[in-house]
Amino acid sequence: MKSLHRLLLCVFPLCLGLTGQAQDQPRQEHVGRVLDWSYHHVILSGGLPGADLDRARVEPRVLFHLAERNSPFPAVAGRRGTGRDRGDRRPGLPFRPQKGGLKIDWSVPLGAGNVAPNMFPAKYSFDINATPSCPNDFVVFGLNVAGVSAGQAKLVGLRNLYSGTAPAGLCAGAAATFYWAYNGSTAGGSVLTSPVLSLDGTKVAYVESAAGSTVFHVLTWLSGQGTSATASAAPTLNGSCVAGTTSCLKSVTLSATATDTLSSPWVALPD
Repeated sequence: MKSLHRLLLCVFPLCLGLTGQAQDQPRQEHVGRVLDWSYHHVILSGGLPGADLDRARVEPRVLFHLAERNSPFPAVAGRRGTGRDRGDRRPGLPFRPQKGGLKIDWSVPLGAGNVAPNMFPAKYSFDINATPSCPNDFVVFGLNVAGVSAGQAKLVGLRNLYSGTAPAGLCAGAAATFYWAYNGSTAGGSVLTSPVLSLDGTKVAYVESAAGSTVFHVLTWLSGQGTSATASAAPTLNGSCVAGTTSCLKSVTLSATATDTLSSPWVALPD
């Protein structure tokens, strides 16, 4: 598959370039996979026809759908259990949920914040060709709590996702743990929409909504900065960032008069 020239994160009408890749680079040792709100807005039917393979060259979501359908590791696709969980029950039979209702694998406190209604977290799987990774797979939650606070986080990353006590999970411990936590605010607003991830998982794009303004942020996170939802870190602002050493928050004001409550960022490739 040809290399992707450039990855853009877009919030109409703004697009910010995040990564650049030259053609004919050496093959990566792992292939990461992103699941965010936009994944389910790309519909893929059929198996592995040439048309789908061609689309996968320019649309990562198509590639991820194909990987999910052909992955031998159900948990990488966000499912747990045997092949029956993958939807291969006999056709014509109604779905019958297991007795006992829903089971909570784990929970973590998010302080005063929550994920806004009808919005979604974003998950990064380190390698779609391997078993799930406890230290490298993570999920990002944007929190709808306002104000600039050194304590309360607005964006948190959790890892050790496959934890649990009954039955025991793949990862040690009873619950996921904090990878990082940032207040991530420049306008005193909150995150009312869904965050998205770059294809390599190193950057998070999200929209901060204040009483009368909308700011688009791209955060390069750093492991260990912020230890809980109520003990967050302040990201390094653009202009003072040091690659590989500090976090970095790049921000653009989209509107000085309007608040964004529905439009989440969308990862797209240039034509």
